[in-house]
Amino acid sequence: MHSGESSKRVRRCLGCGGCLLGVGVLAALVYGLFFGGFGLGVPLEDPLAAEILEAYRAGQRGNPLEITYPPDGTLFPPEIVAPTFCWKHPQAGARQAGARQAGTPRAGADAWAVGLEFGDEQKGMSFLATDIQWTPLPAQWEAIKRRCLERKATVTVVGVRRAEPKKILSAASITISTSSDEVGAPIFYREVNLPFIDAVKDPSRIRWRFGTVSSPEQPPVVLEELPVCGNCHSFSADGKTLAMDVDYANNQGSYVMTRVAREMVLATSEIITWNDYRKEDGERTFGLLSQVSPDGGKVYNRADIRHHLGMALYLTGKFPEAAVHLSEAARLDPDNAGLQYSLALTLAALGKIDEPLEHYSRAVQLQPEVDKSATPHHFLGINYAKAGRLHEAVLSAQRAIKLARDAGAEDLALQIEQQVQRYQRDLGAKPN
Repeated sequence: MHSGESSKRVRRCLGCGGCLLGVGVLAALVYGLFFGGFGLGVPLEDPLAAEILEAYRAGQRGNPLEITYPPDGTLFPPEIVAPTFCWKHPQAGARQAGARQAGTPRAGADAWAVGLEFGDEQKGMSFLATDIQWTPLPAQWEAIKRRCLERKATVTVVGVRRAEPKKILSAASITISTSSDEVGAPIFYREVNLPFIDAVKDPSRIRWRFGTVSSPEQPPVVLEELPVCGNCHSFSADGKTLAMDVDYANNQGSYVMTRVAREMVLATSEIITWNDYRKEDGERTFGLLSQVSPDGGKVYNRADIRHHLGMALYLTGKFPEAAVHLSEAARLDPDNAGLQYSLALTLAALGKIDEPLEHYSRAVQLQPEVDKSATPHHFLGINYAKAGRLHEAVLSAQRAIKLARDAGAEDLALQIEQQVQRYQRDLGAKPN
């Protein structure tokens, strides 16, 4: 009898619990469907914002808004925290100063609908802002980033007065998207007081911060009270070496390399100057955009960086872009034989003759042993043949064959030999 009563009470409790559970699930489902945020715990649709956006899409238009952040076409890294979207009131040119009398309501918007469309089959999102800025909640921002991953989303901001939500006062749209490539590392950056002229007068007020784009907290200050202006900087791959431009002793070519430690002092003994490079020329040299090597053992200057970038572009077949960077590098460092040789190779790949010969001659004049590649001679042979200069085509191709065999590239040598035979046949058939 006692045990039977207990089992009845248990069944009654389970029954009530089942009803409560069912009601809870139904409520959650309704909430998710109504707000579009099912599974996130946050709303992705505001009813008033949706009504405003519907009126806008139906053809209602107002004055143009200016969305000041983010810029149109912004590509966000996937791990970045939610940004604050900001916009400006439209400038009503016809409005006279002081035209509004005291006690009369303002004509401007007091509510803004923020809508997002993703170009997919799912429903868009809508949010309501009561100020000229809006920051998504973390879960909302994660949902936005997922839906615009490697695709554009259109963000529309529409201004109204709450009393007349279907009367559009102002509007503007931009696009944003999310990259699939992460930043993947903390960022070391400087915080400069504005206007910049004030920061130049007292560089010790400039502070450097270090942090990740995924942190909602402001990155901590890690370097301050630097008595000189610090500029372009880089770290070695292991993070143990810092290199930085420093305008020390009124020398804009000054550069410092130091070991990274919990507490660091930039000592004068660690400062070098790019002005020591080719001092006999009597021209000042700057280390702008220099880059410390991955092992922290040396620093590449602009010519080095452009040389490596140019050759990387060459290897991907982007010959015109490669030629631009290599030409600039050669201008910065005209006595670099390897650089001159690379430029000759790239210009020959573009089908040119006279320009690659000029840089090739400069390269072998500076360093005769630099001429080890069959490729520039192979290209020149082809270019000569296209220009009808078959005798020169044969000579260039024969040089290419020798260098290919010296390098053990027998297949390439045989391929060029076949071209030489064609050149010689054409040369024999050509009248004197």
